[in-house]
Amino acid sequence: MWEPAAQAFRLNNPGSTVFTEDCNVLLKLVMAGEKTNSLGQKLPQKGDVEMLCGGPPCQGFSGMNRFNSRTYSKFKNSWSSPSSGVEDFFYCDYYRPRFFLLENVRNFVSFKRSMVLKLTLRCLVRMGYQCTFGVLQAGQYGVAQTRRRAIVLAAAPGERLPLFPEPLHVFAPRACQLSVVVDDKKFVSNITRAGDFLVGSLASGFGRWELFRAGNSGPGIHGPALPPQDVLGPVPHHHGARHDVGLPEIRNGASALEISYNGEPQSWFQRQIRGSQYQPILRDHICKDMSALVAARMRHIPLAPGSDWRDLPNIEVRLSDGTTTRKLRYTHHERKNGRSSSGALRGVCSCAEGKPCDPADRQFNTLIPLCLPHTGNRHNHWAGLYGRLEWDGFFSTTVTNPEPMGKQGRVLHPEQQHRVVSVRECARSQGFPDTYRLFGNILDKHRQVGNAVPPPLAKAIGLEIKACAVAKLRQDTAGPLMAPLEPMDASG
Repeated sequence: MWEPAAQAFRLNNPGSTVFTEDCNVLLKLVMAGEKTNSLGQKLPQKGDVEMLCGGPPCQGFSGMNRFNSRTYSKFKNSWSSPSSGVEDFFYCDYYRPRFFLLENVRNFVSFKRSMVLKLTLRCLVRMGYQCTFGVLQAGQYGVAQTRRRAIVLAAAPGERLPLFPEPLHVFAPRACQLSVVVDDKKFVSNITRAGDFLVGSLASGFGRWELFRAGNSGPGIHGPALPPQDVLGPVPHHHGARHDVGLPEIRNGASALEISYNGEPQSWFQRQIRGSQYQPILRDHICKDMSALVAARMRHIPLAPGSDWRDLPNIEVRLSDGTTTRKLRYTHHERKNGRSSSGALRGVCSCAEGKPCDPADRQFNTLIPLCLPHTGNRHNHWAGLYGRLEWDGFFSTTVTNPEPMGKQGRVLHPEQQHRVVSVRECARSQGFPDTYRLFGNILDKHRQVGNAVPPPLAKAIGLEIKACAVAKLRQDTAGPLMAPLEPMDASG
């Protein structure tokens, strides 16, 4: 287990036992009859485990991984390799828990023509488990980002198979295409409320846009009739005056691990995210320290919604380190798009003319990164790189390393021109309360946040599992004189 994540779990769950050894070694110890590991920690025995949940490494399945088609990635995520997720099934087969949950990226269900999904279901069915699978949108359960995740649920014989939780929030329809096609057959979950309309949106980490409950007063709660659930809407603000009562303003490279809030919480969302236990100290509102050149690029991205690297001016700028950028020179005729409307050349390399790339065409220290116009025609013009989040939008999928040139490059603060999103803002976008402690350096903390299952999504699934366990308990304790409960619909 990755040590910083283990330490973070210990911080937030001080009464728990956390194992950091190789899971294969631990299982071998238990199967050999050992009661403790080398550290003296008590090992769970057969009959001790009621639920098993896991998330196999997703890098080979994820579209965020630009190298997932390489031979190494294919091998690493095959079912015959270590750390691929097959250990989950070894544990399930030995412990036979009442419930089993597997979480992964959406591409898990379609990877290799759904072969991995089918193998997963086959393994569980062979063990006697009831199974269901589906894709859930975390934004429908109360987080400020789009994050589609594949979920496999299984229940042991005699247990009730949990349903997938109904959405609690409306979300952008374009992000809620959740059906799965396997062998030319379309599969949908039991969810009936599609959340296919949008009342408002939010970038909740910043405080300008907040979550409101339908029963609370607040502007922006208008549109189609909604059930009494959480909806998304804006916080009121004064014209011509700043009204960001969320997180304090910080600069590029901010490193103070503890600072004070701006003031008391002003909305339902701020009260919820700060937690029930009052604490005046805000932790981990820190952001990566970007180079002088990158900081200058961020500073020159306009604040207008949708802005990204394509809005950078082609100018010379004096940087904070004393150096000066150069203008990017367009020196070649671009065969695909021709000249601009003013007759200017568009190409920055001889490859624009259909020739091999020439190292002599390289340009350095330019405000507009050379690599983006160089390869833009092959990559949708790298839309979104050096992009700003929008107050009335939502986060793209929160990743393990917010990087303006990363595949998920819309990571610039919508108003504070010179920085990327902070660790705490990313944690809020995942639904972590401000009281949740992270461990390690800034990259460790970003990785812990980006790899996590959003707590609101986990809670929604957990409540469905709890409902099945409670129903089973009531049925078992009702006795023969009482009629059994009606069986739950386990379709999906």
